[in-house]
Amino acid sequence: LDTVKNHHTVEDVKNVRTLTMAKEISSIGDSAFENSFLQSVTVSSDAKIGNRAFAECIRLTSATLPEGVGQIGTEAFSGCPLETITIPDSVTSISDFAFNNCGMKSVTISNGIKTINSYAFSECGNLESVTIPNGVTLIGPYAFNSCIRLESVTIPDGLTTIDFGVFQNCEILESVT
Repeated sequence: LDTVKNHHTVEDVKNVRTLTMAKEISSIGDSAFENSFLQSVTVSSDAKIGNRAFAECIRLTSATLPEGVGQIGTEAFSGCPLETITIPDSVTSISDFAFNNCGMKSVTISNGIKTINSYAFSECGNLESVTIPNGVTLIGPYAFNSCIRLESVTIPDGLTTIDFGVFQNCEILESVT
């Protein structure tokens, strides 16, 4: 982060490829690294990730979110070609469009998650399967809309609301447990 801090122009920040946050950093502001050329991000524990913080980082394939991350903002990773993502127990809600149009084949949703909001994983064209953990009580509108490779979904007993359009355009969805 010192490298980023010492640069004087937006273009310099755009050229940073790897970001490892010091544990003292507790917040990543809205649009902080939007449209940058980051390839790898390691967020500090206890951090809050702002809206669109890493949106449209077209080279971002790796993001490490450790236990303690408190918030993932709206569209935080939207449009990133993430290969996989693990959301820690400390996050209780996946914000609107948080991982919209990402490239992952798999996603691990922790037991701490209570709500998966609107369009959270929509248009993730490589996503093949997802297991919704027991703590989730709400899946918002279009949460998995247009996940065209999604074949199977496991839904917990405690889920009370599956909103409209959640699996719309999931053309090959064969199994819902």
